[in-house]
Amino acid sequence: MIGGGLSTVLGDADLDIIDWYSYGYSLTARYIQPFKKTDRWNITFEYTYSSMTQQGYITKELYRPSISQNYIGAGCRFYLFNTIKEYNPYFMEFLPFLEASGGLLTHSMSFAEPYANSNDNYELTDGSYITATVQLTGGALLVLSQHWALEGFIGFRFDPTDKWDGLKNPDSLGDVFVHGGIGINYAL
Repeated sequence: MIGGGLSTVLGDADLDIIDWYSYGYSLTARYIQPFKKTDRWNITFEYTYSSMTQQGYITKELYRPSISQNYIGAGCRFYLFNTIKEYNPYFMEFLPFLEASGGLLTHSMSFAEPYANSNDNYELTDGSYITATVQLTGGALLVLSQHWALEGFIGFRFDPTDKWDGLKNPDSLGDVFVHGGIGINYAL
């Protein structure tokens, strides 16, 4: 599957979810291999690149971090409908799925505009690092032919270190990366 869409990091800054400055783009390449040709369980391998410059406010101060992430992972996908077992797809067949994966993530952060850290509760966490993470994805395939399908998906990654949005708050449970989009699938 090759796809693209929107991405954002939900964390300590008050982001306006309607403001386009709170989003960036995400590009995904995913290989899906069934355990058996007629199986609802699949092994997945994924690479995702995401880039965004967000805008939000912390105690009424403008906050604009630039964030980029590279994720490479492997996991398992499960199709919710039993019709995949017969694997004789028909035009416009709808196949919802759930997927869980784990992998490595490179995260880069810098501030697009100077940010005055006047709030002692936050520690700035710009820079780059590599970490392990888990991703949960849900979506659906819409079959176009025996080989082609459209895929819509939304994925979530959780960061318990609370560094992804550039602000570390001791009272926070962490940050969440969200990306979703559409893609095109080709089955061999």
